[in-house]
Parts: sequence; C-alpha cells; structure tokens
Amino acid sequence: MNKPAHLISLGEVYSAVNTGPEPELNVDCGAAGEQLDLELEKILFESEQRTIEYLKQFSILDLSNKINHF
Repeated sequence: MNKPAHLISLGEVYSAVNTGPEPELNVDCGAAGEQLDLELEKILFESEQRTIEYLKQFSILDLSNKINHF
C-alpha cells in the first residue's frame, strides 16, 4: 500500500493480510457435514464482509492518533 496513512483504511489492511488459503481437513462427515460446512462458509463470508466494511471507517492515521494519546 503506497498511500499516505490517512488514506489506508483498516479494512484494506485486514483484506491484505487475510488472503491465505484455508486449511483442508480430510474428515468425511457425510452429506449433513457438507451442508453444514456450506452454510457455515456463507455465514463466515458475510461476517468477514461486514468486518471489512466496519474497519473501512478507520485509517492507519486514526489508529496511530489513538495510540499516541496514551
């Protein structure tokens, strides 16, 4: 990210550092397990999207200013 601190949102930082592949587990839980996994993936995806949107309100400069006030 080659931008000034006030233009880098925490949402961008979160997205940049959380792009790795998820580990694969070789556990056979049958059709019910596959359905559960699919539904959990949908919920977790939505949760992550909301987290990113929330973090976009804050910049690196905002965070730095909060830390400097201790």
